[in-house]
Amino acid sequence: MLASLIRHVLEAAEESADTVAAPAYLSRSETRAAEPALRRLAELLEQGAGNVRGVAMASVLLRDGASPLYERQEHSVAEDVCAAITVLEGER
Repeated sequence: MLASLIRHVLEAAEESADTVAAPAYLSRSETRAAEPALRRLAELLEQGAGNVRGVAMASVLLRDGASPLYERQEHSVAEDVCAAITVLEGER
């Protein structure tokens, strides 16, 4: 489920802000810059990387309106994604 949400966010980041299907609040440039890391995160989640902390980190990034995906933060989308990946890969 989270992996499909990541794909949806990546698709929306490619949409024009004028497109009805694209959320106006999405940080498109940050999301596009983090695309490789977001795709890796989706792969790990699909493979069942089960570290609860890593899954929770991914969930917060995707669902919290105050995350860097949706609102400018001191840290980037890529930093948050890489942190979740590190935790998920640490389980292997």
